[in-house]
Amino acid sequence: MLSPESPTTSAKFPKFSLLPPELRLSIWQHSLPTPIHQGLYIYQRGCWETHGVSKDEFHLSFNLSSLTTMKVDVPPFLVNHEAHSVAQNWLRQQAGTLLFHWTPDGFHFTRPFQPASDALYVPDSRYLEFLSEGSNLAFAPEYEGMNYKTSPPALLRLAFPRSLLEREKKVITSVFDMLEYQNFEEVLVVEDVSEDDEGRLSVLPRVQRPLGWSVVPGSETLVWLNFARAYRREGYSKDNDAVAFARLVERASVGIGAWVEWDYDRLLKVRRVRAIRD
Repeated sequence: MLSPESPTTSAKFPKFSLLPPELRLSIWQHSLPTPIHQGLYIYQRGCWETHGVSKDEFHLSFNLSSLTTMKVDVPPFLVNHEAHSVAQNWLRQQAGTLLFHWTPDGFHFTRPFQPASDALYVPDSRYLEFLSEGSNLAFAPEYEGMNYKTSPPALLRLAFPRSLLEREKKVITSVFDMLEYQNFEEVLVVEDVSEDDEGRLSVLPRVQRPLGWSVVPGSETLVWLNFARAYRREGYSKDNDAVAFARLVERASVGIGAWVEWDYDRLLKVRRVRAIRD
C-alpha cells in the first residue's frame, strides 16, 4: 500500500502537504522523466541465437528481446496517492512502451526496444564484433557441415558514431552487404556520443540509462540511388559541414551493393543526428 506521505518527502519539505493542490500537482508533473520517443540502444554481444531444425539444419536469428533495455525512473510512482495518480496518468500516455518489474533491488520501469522508432547504436569499439557475431556463431565447430537459414532482425535503423566513419573505410558498405543485417533502411551518424558516454550510461550489464536521438537541425538527408551509384542530397546545402558529411558518407559507402543483388524496393537513407540524454 502507498503511504499518504513519503517519509523522505516529509523530512525534506515538512509543509509540502499544505501547498495548494495545483502547485503540488505541478511539482509532481515536473518530477516526471522526459519520455524517449526515438531511442538509441547500445549493441552488446549475445543477441544472435541458433535453433536446431533437424540434424542437418539450424536456424540463425536475432532476438530483439535480448537487446540492452533502458531503465526509466518515475520518482512520483511510490511517493503517495496524489503523486501516484500523476505518475499513472503519465504512464498511460506512454502507450504501453514501458514495462514494470519487481527485482531484489526494488521496483523499476524499463523501456524495451521499439523497432518503429528506435536505432541500434554500435560503438566504435564493438563494430568488428557487431559485424562478425552472427557469422562466427553460424560457423562454430559444432555446426560444421550443417545448413542454416538466417532471419535478419527487424531493425530499421542502425546508428554509428561519426568517429567510426572517420576511422574505418566502407562502414556502411560492410553492413549493407551482410545477409545478417539486410533489413535496415537507415543509418544514423551520431555526432556526440563517445566511448566514455557508453560507460556512464551503463546501469547493469544489459541495462542503460535513457538515450535518444534527434536529427541535427538543418542537416541533409542522403538517399542512395542505386542506378546512379551515388547519393541524392535532400535539403541540399553548400556549407562546409554539409559537404564534409556528404564526402564522409560517400567514403563509407564505396562499392555498396557490389556483393549482393540490390532490391529496388529497398531504401537506404543516411542522416546526421545528436544524442538526447536524460
